[in-house]
Amino acid sequence: MTSIKKHIGKIEVEIIPPDITEEENEERLRKIESTLGILTKRKIALSYK
Repeated sequence: MTSIKKHIGKIEVEIIPPDITEEENEERLRKIESTLGILTKRKIALSYK
């Protein structure tokens, strides 16, 4: 299993996925980002120039 760490604003999210595809993992990350984006929308926008 691969541990994936992704910084969203000042929050580091660690995801340890079961056997899923990269595409499915990206979808999960987008869901997390959209949830946290309510509070950190501006920071997320700046971090993905």
